[in-house]
Amino acid sequence: MESSTKPDFLTVAVNRKMISAGESKSLSSEATERGIQPSQLAIEKGLLSSAQVDIVQALTHPRDTAPGYEILDVLGYGGLGVVYRARQLNLDRVVALKTMLLKSMDRPGVLARFELEAKSVGKLRHPNIVTAYDYGTHDGRLYLSMELVEGEDLDERLKRIGRLDESTAWSIARQTAAGLAHAAEHDIVHRDIKPANLMLTPAPQGFSLPAGVPMVKITDFGLAFLTAQGDSKARLTVTGTTMGTPQYMAPEQLSEPTVDLRADIYALGATVYHLLSGVPPFQGETTGQVLANKIKGAVTDLAELAEGVSYATIELVRMMMATAPEDRPQSYPELIDRIDGLANIPHDLAPAGRQTAATTATLTDIPETKTKGQSARRLVNFLGQLVRVALFLAVLAGFGALAYALRDDDHFRELVEKIVPAEFFNQGDSEGLEGPRMKAGLWRAALFNGENLNGWAKPRGQWKSESLATGDVVLAGKAGAVSRRLPVPKGPGSRPPTNYEVRLYVDLHSAKSVEIHFAPVSLGAKGDQRYVLRLDRAGAVLGRHAWASRTFLPVTETVPLTERTSDAADDDFHELRVGRHGNQWLAYFNKTLVGSVPVLAKNEAYSIGLVVEGRTAYFKNLSIVELVSPDESTDS
Repeated sequence: MESSTKPDFLTVAVNRKMISAGESKSLSSEATERGIQPSQLAIEKGLLSSAQVDIVQALTHPRDTAPGYEILDVLGYGGLGVVYRARQLNLDRVVALKTMLLKSMDRPGVLARFELEAKSVGKLRHPNIVTAYDYGTHDGRLYLSMELVEGEDLDERLKRIGRLDESTAWSIARQTAAGLAHAAEHDIVHRDIKPANLMLTPAPQGFSLPAGVPMVKITDFGLAFLTAQGDSKARLTVTGTTMGTPQYMAPEQLSEPTVDLRADIYALGATVYHLLSGVPPFQGETTGQVLANKIKGAVTDLAELAEGVSYATIELVRMMMATAPEDRPQSYPELIDRIDGLANIPHDLAPAGRQTAATTATLTDIPETKTKGQSARRLVNFLGQLVRVALFLAVLAGFGALAYALRDDDHFRELVEKIVPAEFFNQGDSEGLEGPRMKAGLWRAALFNGENLNGWAKPRGQWKSESLATGDVVLAGKAGAVSRRLPVPKGPGSRPPTNYEVRLYVDLHSAKSVEIHFAPVSLGAKGDQRYVLRLDRAGAVLGRHAWASRTFLPVTETVPLTERTSDAADDDFHELRVGRHGNQWLAYFNKTLVGSVPVLAKNEAYSIGLVVEGRTAYFKNLSIVELVSPDESTDS
């Protein structure tokens, strides 16, 4: 039996790109010599985690994970176990099957609690709640069969576009409140409302929602109570079964064994804060720092982070996030009535991102240009002119002409070229740009600890710490992507620096290309795009990534790979820098300016993403540096 199962396990692991063919051969040989399972050896050598081994075993024997279900694929995994796409055999329907290894749950009474919660959640039937179908235990695992929701969670949406406009944010909040109201009628409190637990999916036929607003499905009613394991920086377990995520959880969850629906109202308010500002409330690099800031009430006022949001919205978010439960809305009917009172938000009170939606789409549709120079003052003037033209068109045509233009590349490009000069995208040296360029200040922080992916979120492909023959400890990425929010300077009232630069060294090694994604831009009907600094075998180029077509579109010429200064890097590593300098982003390759692109919104997402195409690339010396005016700087 051992000899017949070894190849199956290792073949699946290789096919899932969890280990290489060479690692598979080595594991097979050593496991045979020592008389142990390859899975056990893979964990021992740190090549696979327990969750990854469980995934491979489930895929190797797809009908053995849960009785009556066949595993089809993996949807994701993390601190709360693994989520599979599975087929329920007797009804021939595809479901989401969530599993958790029993050995990962060491709290007494957890099985009884799981059964109680599963039965409670099974009673919920609401269009804004993911429906639970079945639960049980089998072969050392808990499993919960649930409705499969096709789409993305709200946290992923925020990482792509930065923040939402006021109307969309409240439309999502209202749906969530409606689902929570149904749960409250069954005496169920979620306790962990946050963007990652709100799935977004297209509304079914016959279900009416405002144009462009997705349908919300609340997830993890049951699994949020089950384990004290998981990411210690993201989750917190306190007395009894009270759990939550520090940035969003109500203050009373820190000390009270039971909470009521007002705790979920607080978390929903904190979620709306994130939707409108682009950042979670109560910043901090550790759980302790977040909680300390929460206790002190040290949260940046929403009005400062989301300029232009209506006063009524700010007041309602403040009320929902009141420290004392009695100061919040006391019921969901009251909350929904208040949200409905915000439905007709004047256009001139919308957030900056919403006001500049047409501008954003226009600028990113400008063809490649080789022109140098343009002042930030002219940029601001033309942006203002473009906003006025877009709004004028919308008024004249009842928004129809603008919506049509957003769907028609050629039509929209023609409109852009009449209004916006090509010089908005700058190539080459800094002559003609708003100057002088900013310099490095005192604050800086590492983005990679040399050991693991702490601080980095939801990797795709293979990402791990690796030691090279040169002695360098690098972040190795293979055929995938990883992203992270950037750290914030410590201290009272900490917030992201206005101007900063991300620095790193890259060795393409066996990869085809590497991309740094640094400024998400929402384009509404046109899809979502980001500014990207791309390095491939030809050199470095600045452009944008059109997510709808998965196509990289350059906006500067390529700086050849051979162009480097003598001190830029060693023979294999190349230095890349991306920095926000006031109203523009500047990108450098081996100390040569690749070009610049305009800052399109005041509050862009404070994060970066790394994408590797092909095989493996190495990253080292990843850091962020605050930028200041030249007379305040400490180095270059």
